[in-house]
Amino acid sequence: MRLLYYFFLLLLSAGTQDVPEQIHVAIGEIPTKLIISWSTRKPNDSILKVKYHDGWKSFTGSYRNFTDGSNSWCIHSVPVYLLCGKEYEYVVGSEKSGFSEQIKIKGPPNQEPTKTLFIGDLSFHLGGKDTWHAVKSFVSSNSVHTIVMLGDLAYNLHSKSSTRGDSYMNSLQPVVQTVPLMVTPGNHESFDKYQNFLSRFQMPNNKFFYTFTAGFVRFVSINTEFFFNNRENLDEMVNYVKDELDRTWTDVVKYPWLVVYGHRPMYCESDFKAQACLGQSDVIRQRLEILFSRYRVDLYVNAHVHNYQRTLPVFEGKSSEVNGNRFEWPWKTVYITNGAAGAEGENTKVGKRKKGGVFFVQEDEHSFGIMSVANKTHLRWEQVYSKNQEVFDEFWIVKD
Repeated sequence: MRLLYYFFLLLLSAGTQDVPEQIHVAIGEIPTKLIISWSTRKPNDSILKVKYHDGWKSFTGSYRNFTDGSNSWCIHSVPVYLLCGKEYEYVVGSEKSGFSEQIKIKGPPNQEPTKTLFIGDLSFHLGGKDTWHAVKSFVSSNSVHTIVMLGDLAYNLHSKSSTRGDSYMNSLQPVVQTVPLMVTPGNHESFDKYQNFLSRFQMPNNKFFYTFTAGFVRFVSINTEFFFNNRENLDEMVNYVKDELDRTWTDVVKYPWLVVYGHRPMYCESDFKAQACLGQSDVIRQRLEILFSRYRVDLYVNAHVHNYQRTLPVFEGKSSEVNGNRFEWPWKTVYITNGAAGAEGENTKVGKRKKGGVFFVQEDEHSFGIMSVANKTHLRWEQVYSKNQEVFDEFWIVKD
């Protein structure tokens, strides 16, 4: 009888636990700000506890309700301000339902060397398992400060009443509960009118387009879907981008590297996705390329086309560069299509490469990108094969 009583208490205790899931971190609009998010099944307090040198301190945030059919979550977010580069530990949850295990984290980097990892069009159930395995291995042996996902997440976040999105976020958690995850929407995020994207992620500004800094880099994220859908938001976004690119001299000195990212390409070639690489890329270039040239954007990184392509520094379809791996004060933007992580099995074949032109490297095997910024004068990009973590493309931009 006593054993039955204890078993009943155990079941009752288990039923009251609502352990936080899908924990992930994002960088806020200023260098010291982080936003920590997680999900629970029931509405509970949104509490973040951070361990400082003199003990634990609690911070309170809020949650938003998310429902897709019978799948229902409360998604919590708590902002916190941490000293740049300093190590901390944190837990999330509530006194009522319990807390997560202790997680280590660093304050966002500012005015120091950084590595940013770029992934585009990543699924787990179809094609991207090898890439995510390689990413986890790379992160465990390297100091990665930010992960940027370039849209079309999970294929798709909303599939199977959004349970695929739940599984995806839990698979990401071991990495992104420590390394900030910054996301931009793709065309697949628009399939459910951005419900998953807007509910799951807490990006700065309005989530669709935003800016943040890491190390010596000013990042600007855009929603390229506004060029083709929800066009009533396009002018607002383009004006926002112009304002963010038109920086004060003080900002330029602190963050001399300027990187813009979005989902769709502005330059690409493909015999198998011609629409994205011709008409659609032209539409985006007509509004943004002159701004990129005027304000000297160093890189534009996108996905959408499921392979890797990299241009020389280019403006209006022309480049004067000869050396394809080192650019000294190029003053023009390098365009990188990085949708090669693995979306639907094998990647899209590039097709017959045209001789000459502005494209320097094109590769259709699974891969991901690493941008290393050592200081205010040297930026290095490496594209890494998922199958063996070997670098197959590398270039430098130097402003010495």
